[in-house]
This record gives sequence, C-alpha cells and structure tokens, in this order.
Amino acid sequence: MKTWKKLTNIVLVICIMFTAFLVPNMEPAAKVKVSAKNVLVIVGQTYNVPVKITYFKEGRTIKNLKSNSSDLLVKQTTQNWDSWYSDASNNYAEISMYAKKAGKYKVTFSVCNEKNKVVSKHTVNVTATTATAYNSPVKKAVFAGKSTYPYSIVSKKSGKFKVTMNKGFKLKSITMQTYDAQGKQVEKKIKNNANVKLGEYAYKNEYSNEYSYDNSWSYYYYTRMFAETVFTVQYQNTKTKEIGTISYSVFKMPKN
Repeated sequence: MKTWKKLTNIVLVICIMFTAFLVPNMEPAAKVKVSAKNVLVIVGQTYNVPVKITYFKEGRTIKNLKSNSSDLLVKQTTQNWDSWYSDASNNYAEISMYAKKAGKYKVTFSVCNEKNKVVSKHTVNVTATTATAYNSPVKKAVFAGKSTYPYSIVSKKSGKFKVTMNKGFKLKSITMQTYDAQGKQVEKKIKNNANVKLGEYAYKNEYSNEYSYDNSWSYYYYTRMFAETVFTVQYQNTKTKEIGTISYSVFKMPKN
C-alpha cells in the first residue's frame, strides 16, 4: 500500500512538471493607450500631429509599423523610456504620418515587450484631405485680442488665448509649448480663454566636443531670433469623430 501511494505521488509530481512546460509564460494584459484611433491629416503637410502610444512600462517597443498604401508614409519619430521617472506614462512612442494623396488609409502596428513578444495590436484609421477641401475646425484664434493666424508677433508678456470653433467641430484640448532658459521644451495644458504668460526664452542648442587623439575641439551654438509660444488646439469632428490638431505660434523678443 505504501509503495502504491509513493508511486502515485511520483506520478503526480511528474504531471505537474510536465504541465508547467506546456503552459506558456504569458504576460498580463498590456495596458497601452493610443491617443487617437481616427485621425485627420492634410495632404502635403509635413507637420501632422503624431499619434502617441503610452506604454506605461519601460522596455516596450513599436514593431510591424505599416501603412496600407504607399500614398501614406508612416514613421516612428519618438521613443521614450524612463524607469526613474515616477509617472509610468513617461514611457511612450510617437508615430508621424505624411499623406501624398487624399483618401482613407489604415496604419497598423504592434507593441512588444522587452523580450520582443507582442503584447497588443492596434489599428489607426486615417483620413487625408487637401488644404483647399479642408474645412478649418477653428473659426478664430486670438491672443490678447490679436489674431494668431498664421502667427503673430507681440510685445505683450501675457494675455488671454481664445479659440472659437466652427460648426461641426468640438474643442477637446489646448496645449501650450514654450522653452526654458536651458532650451528645453516645456509643455502644459491650458483652458480656453485662459490668461497665460508667454515663453520668455528662445529655443537654443549648444554643445562642444574635445578629441584627445589630436588635441582638437569643436563648439556649436544655435538659437532662434524670437521666443516662440505654440498653442496646439486638438479638436474632434462631431460627425466622423475624427481627431486632429492645428497649431498657432505667438512670437516675442526673448530674454536670451
């Protein structure tokens, strides 16, 4: 009887070990956020707002990025991992698009983990339209009472930024981008008709290199003439539910 019980236990252990080999080491369902599933781009426009994919985990990558047509170019333009940053949403990628012709397209891609295994698959529907056929979503955009289309140069340091939407479009958000004294971009969300302080510093880029093998060195410095504040308006077509953006720049003389 003892021998039979011992044999049964051995068989049970073997079965458990065999089952462990059969069950794959599955990763929990991926928490991935795509900023928009339906987007609108303008034909021939090099700046169309990128689609942002938030990983919520470092080490993830975009794979198998494809457009279903050669008339829509698609490219990953940003990859950011940050294990130190307290907010996991700082782990993200961005995908940019360029349309050669008007039409409807699909962009597909996968999100993979650090072991290159697919954790989620995504599709973005893209509508490309020409600038002449494009019904501008924004009826009017003003800063301190002055139109910002296509841009404006002001002497004021602060004022209200307000957008009025055309019929058929809904305002979703306004993002304000400036530069700090080190030339780093600073971004924040603002409310419509909010009183804001314009950026005080112009974008700059500075670096130097030293080469020990021949005792040579190099230095590079670049800055822009004006301090630029960019207001990016995100909107939604109330009928098609497509999401897009349009940007307005306000320039002033910088501190630097």
